[in-house]
Amino acid sequence: MTAAVNRAAPIWIAGALTIDPAEIEESFVRAAGPGGQHVNKTSTAVQLRFDVRHSPSLPHDVRQRLERLAGRRLTRDGVLVLVAQGERSQKRNREEALERLVALIRAAARPPVPRKKTRPPKASKRQRLERLAGRRLTRDGVLVLVAQGERSQKRNREEALDRLVALIRAAARRPVPRKKTKTPKASKRRRLDDKKRHGTVKSLRAKPSND
Repeated sequence: MTAAVNRAAPIWIAGALTIDPAEIEESFVRAAGPGGQHVNKTSTAVQLRFDVRHSPSLPHDVRQRLERLAGRRLTRDGVLVLVAQGERSQKRNREEALERLVALIRAAARPPVPRKKTRPPKASKRQRLERLAGRRLTRDGVLVLVAQGERSQKRNREEALDRLVALIRAAARRPVPRKKTKTPKASKRRRLDDKKRHGTVKSLRAKPSND
């Protein structure tokens, strides 16, 4: 049994966003699982369907976020399917299914908070600079750079300053997190083959005689 939700007023979601009740389709089936005699004999479970992908009520960005939130409840055609069967009456299951739909759309209507770009802490910059400095860093934490490749004092001073700036810049760059990679199947196979060969060689070695 299938029916469209028939309400005079649009369903309010958030702000100026509403959805047309005519976009919601409901099917009524017998509830599965334990329940009273009335539950097992009548169609109390509700299957609510809402076409997310072709809904004229939803802005494009809300539609995209709703599809991500729906997950496996979204069909290949972009239809959101919600099943409510926890209550003993058809009315309560219909209300529950609608509440879940509204909650999902409301969550999708909230724009994601833009992530603020944070500066790396001074301590981490200092640690990276110390690692980059290596032997050029004294025990007291003083970076010593010697420039003597040029014939003039002015050019050597400029070269030393350039090298200092380059080191501090490199330390200020946040390192890219390393992605954990899986061991290739070929290398796994090679290791297993090497172990087998090694085991075969050991088994073939002659045992020392007691003579």
